[in-house]
Amino acid sequence: MDSKEFRKRGTEMVEYICQYLETLEDRRVTPSVEPGYLRSLIPGEAPMNAEPWEKIMEDVETKIMPGVTHWQHPRFHAYFPSGNSFPSILGDMLGDAIGCIGFSWAASPACTELETIVLDWLGKAIGLPDDFLALKEGSKGGGVIQTSASECILVTMLAARAQAIKTLKLRHPFVEEGHLLSKLMAYCSKEAHSCVEKAAMISFVKLRILEPDSNCSLRGETLMKAMEEDELQGLIPFFVSTTLGTTGSCSFDALDEIGRSLQKFPNVWLHVDAAYAGNAFICPELKPLLKVIQFAFKMALKIFSNDVMKIFQGIEYADSFNTNPNKWLLTSFDCSTLWVRDRIRLTSALVVDPLYLKHGYSDAAIDYRHWGVPLSRRFRSLKLWFVLRNYGISGLQEYIRHHIRLAKKFEKLVLKDKRFEVCNDVKLGLVCFRLRGSDKLNEKLLSIINASGKLHMVPASVNERYTIRFCAVAQNATDEDIEYAWDAITDFAAELLEKEQDDDFVEITEDPRKKHTLAQKRSFFVRMVSDPKIYNPAINKAGTPRLSMEVTSPTGDGTTVTVQSPPHESTWISWPLAFLFNSTDDSKNDVTLRFRHLDVKMGSSRRNSATGGGSSPSPENNNKIMAKNYEEFRKHGKQMVDYICDYVKTMEERPVAPTIDPGYLVPLLADEMPKKSESYNDVMDDFEKKIMPGVLHWNHPNFFAYFGAGNAYPSVLGDMLSSGIAAIGFSWASCPALTELEAIMLDWYAKALDLPEFFLSKGSNSESVGGGAIQASASDAIFSCMCAARARAIKKLKGDNYDTHDSVYLPQLVCYASTEAHSSVEKAAKMNLVKLRVIEPDSHDSMRGDALERAIERDIARGLTPFFVVATLGTTSQVAFDNLVEIGHVCKKYPSLWFHVDGAYGGNAFIVPEMRKLKAGMEFVDSFEVNPNKLLMTAFDCTCMWVKNILDFTAAFAVDPLYLQHQHETSVVDLRHFGTPLSRRFRSLKLYFMFRMYGLEGLQSHVRRVISMGKHFEKLVKADDRFEVRNDVFLGLVCFRLLNSDAVNQEFLARMNASAKIHLTPAKVKGKYVIRFVANQENCNEAQIESAWKTIQTFATELLAELAPPKRIRASRPTLRKLDRTHSQRFSFTRNVSQEIYERQPSIQKLMDGATPIVVIDTDYILQSLQKATQRNKEAAQEHESTEIKSKTPRNPMANGSA
Repeated sequence: MDSKEFRKRGTEMVEYICQYLETLEDRRVTPSVEPGYLRSLIPGEAPMNAEPWEKIMEDVETKIMPGVTHWQHPRFHAYFPSGNSFPSILGDMLGDAIGCIGFSWAASPACTELETIVLDWLGKAIGLPDDFLALKEGSKGGGVIQTSASECILVTMLAARAQAIKTLKLRHPFVEEGHLLSKLMAYCSKEAHSCVEKAAMISFVKLRILEPDSNCSLRGETLMKAMEEDELQGLIPFFVSTTLGTTGSCSFDALDEIGRSLQKFPNVWLHVDAAYAGNAFICPELKPLLKVIQFAFKMALKIFSNDVMKIFQGIEYADSFNTNPNKWLLTSFDCSTLWVRDRIRLTSALVVDPLYLKHGYSDAAIDYRHWGVPLSRRFRSLKLWFVLRNYGISGLQEYIRHHIRLAKKFEKLVLKDKRFEVCNDVKLGLVCFRLRGSDKLNEKLLSIINASGKLHMVPASVNERYTIRFCAVAQNATDEDIEYAWDAITDFAAELLEKEQDDDFVEITEDPRKKHTLAQKRSFFVRMVSDPKIYNPAINKAGTPRLSMEVTSPTGDGTTVTVQSPPHESTWISWPLAFLFNSTDDSKNDVTLRFRHLDVKMGSSRRNSATGGGSSPSPENNNKIMAKNYEEFRKHGKQMVDYICDYVKTMEERPVAPTIDPGYLVPLLADEMPKKSESYNDVMDDFEKKIMPGVLHWNHPNFFAYFGAGNAYPSVLGDMLSSGIAAIGFSWASCPALTELEAIMLDWYAKALDLPEFFLSKGSNSESVGGGAIQASASDAIFSCMCAARARAIKKLKGDNYDTHDSVYLPQLVCYASTEAHSSVEKAAKMNLVKLRVIEPDSHDSMRGDALERAIERDIARGLTPFFVVATLGTTSQVAFDNLVEIGHVCKKYPSLWFHVDGAYGGNAFIVPEMRKLKAGMEFVDSFEVNPNKLLMTAFDCTCMWVKNILDFTAAFAVDPLYLQHQHETSVVDLRHFGTPLSRRFRSLKLYFMFRMYGLEGLQSHVRRVISMGKHFEKLVKADDRFEVRNDVFLGLVCFRLLNSDAVNQEFLARMNASAKIHLTPAKVKGKYVIRFVANQENCNEAQIESAWKTIQTFATELLAELAPPKRIRASRPTLRKLDRTHSQRFSFTRNVSQEIYERQPSIQKLMDGATPIVVIDTDYILQSLQKATQRNKEAAQEHESTEIKSKTPRNPMANGSA
């Protein structure tokens, strides 16, 4: 698709989105489809040839849309709002079109700096203390945009864990981290979101779940009592997660009480999860909820003024805070914002810093790759920037107040009807209500309502009673929508009560065949917690009384599960039970289990699934929310399409890379977000003049760095549609089409790559137990697979030893990867707290089976347990391919090994039949991942991951509260079980558009073009005797260098990049500094390659002339000394392990050859080490270059070391 066609199709997509949203009321709120509906409507394989746009959009409307849950529908009152607004869609369109990947400041300065500034804007608007703002003088804190609230909570828990282990290590220096881990205890309320429990599972720490008070609020006294009891048992409290706006009832934990109580425990990390409610704090009258002392809110309003700085006694105690603008600030998913008080404490737990990602401004700029699991990240801040500027604080406040007013209206309607009761304190947009009667009666009522398709709501358990959640969700919802909803509810209630009177035993279901008992629904993945006695022998010996009574519940396979129904003051400890999630015929797993009693029950309707949470008070007013202006979006959407086309068309006229310093954007933008709405033209004018100068243009014809980033027009269109629909797909029930299209697209792609059939989903291969998911990045995929392998390995090691703490086995585990493997493998090992042994590759930088087997045998002899092997197809530095056949045969000898293949770049090449010889051995593999956003032009984030056995994989992530369950969960696998996040975007749409608009032949043609461009450049390099090629050119990447010293080549690269005429990155290949050249652009041709080569030759000629002995060169130009920081170091990314800065502590077994037990280094030590290492590297480079130049050019005046 060229710019001319995109201009037409983009305009049509804008019109489609407008029509979709304008006519939303004409559609059912929820689809009436069964699992597998889409499989019969879509072909089993990707088309070979490109298909017409009209046919694709016809299929979208007639096949995909019937399976979409319409989260923007005015009758949708489930979960919490899914952010969606026209400014957000425009921002996402622009981010996709630019296509930069912002893993570091150097990778795209504007991407990093805008995120920092916008997070400070939002933090100020919410009213966070200055300590959480990055740009406040003296602050150590800052904000970051994560993929989900789940990731926010995970990374803060990992940071707290690292801090706790560091402290324990000082007292017990010779004890392995895994043993120390068994002492750590985290805390949350029973009402906390399930992602806290999942984070504890992944982090391998205990989690004590505490009873809230009658208002569903966790109190300081309850927490203190639990922590003091645990200390007496020898446990160490290290992390507390509080909630402002809980999922079930929008209740608020007593943050002020908890914060003051934790002063007795100064080493405990206090996190505040305000995913929904945090957005409301932009309203001055709602800010007292950041304090949350337990007294009536009206009293709070009288006591507290609107002066923000006087009311933060609660939030002042927090170490971190997160909220989701993609819930309640009109910003499309994914956009979860996290702030921390001390960013070094966060990043020190996540830093894996290979030198090929380092740059001269590492100590002066934020690199967001250190703030989370993924290395790479989208330009997410653009959509938030568009929203904040287009609405302004006043517009967003209006929107929040409007929803609160609607909720208050609904509450009044409920209270007027004596048949109903309100079950929560309605502070924000959520009302929990029920019919006066039994839980069964309310379950039936919700089932009937949802089955009708007129409304959609979900249930919750409030004070042990089944309630129905009604949330104001739609941006344009009106009083009439609330009245319509209430009329429908009361009509269904009247019918139900009449039938109940006729027959007390009538069971109303959507379909008589779908009768599932609660026990049956619990029989597969169930949210569980363990009893303290099971996993802590100390508690068992101490005879701690169990205060709860137990009842048994039969499961679907005939076994009996014990369910705990605890009294008000009881607590539970959650511990990773992945080893228990085996197939239902596993006779070994007979340990008594206890369900966490957040028993939000599901009705018989498929749509009776729930999630979400939030809360806050609501002033009554008649403000009208700024409605969606469709005509304005039509106008500006078309303008954005034109801007994107013009940007792509004229990109060559821009410098490929910016020439700016860190902090360039701060003085150009306002200190705070605007009070009032600003026009689209003003926003775009600022974007072009202020943000664009800081963008590194990854799709520029002279950009040959990294591996490129996809931004093909069909992909942009798919993401546009995803943003317009704004559906969230955590389960099949939350959006059937999202779940099913993802499975089908992965099957299409697996077949196109000729992957083994065991990777296909059950829909394509009835005998398969495999399948996959689209992850945010390759880092996420590798981390998730390692988590799954760890869970499986510990289950096998543990056997029947149920009294042994899981973490005791962690020090035994060791994984393996080549020295050429991506740094994300080391990061995954660090987060999983396992050893990583790096294997030296052969002369072609390929990992071989014999080297792996020798390392495994040595480790087994030392008493270690090998559990995970990562092979790479297309390494970062030179696109080397590990030998899968040899490695696979080795892994087969050790059945406990999980064999993962990272094909992030190289794996895409298998779409071309002649490249498939490089994937020989794939039949041995347990999991595989590939990035279409690298070689197949698809916009980031789109990492396709397949696993051989889904149950082995999801066991590590299955934290399944009943409010997320649905009746079809035994026949479909919900995507929330495939990694850290609960929620996910409709990512498969862009793959769907890519496959259909290019066809396999079009994608194959692109891959072949990339390969031929690489070969053409290789030929040009070899024809010039001043250069050499250092790698085997398989797949478009050429590693070349001047036949000179490393120092000269480093200077050579620095000069080229500093010119902004071309952009390249370096690597180390066979011990030599090389320059990487790869051409992934869609329309790259030989003329562009030859032009780039001429530019390279020109710089080479100039540099070599300066080094030539006959001439004495005294330049009228700036001296080379000026390149020391701004140029040479800035572009000096070399692949190596930064052991000089981030030291690794040897384990007891003295694994010095690559094993990396984790040690957390002191904040000051890191900063000092960075400074010292930078200075040492600088001095060494100058001395080395001086020696080199003196030896070759004794008469050259530049030989005094100034180079």
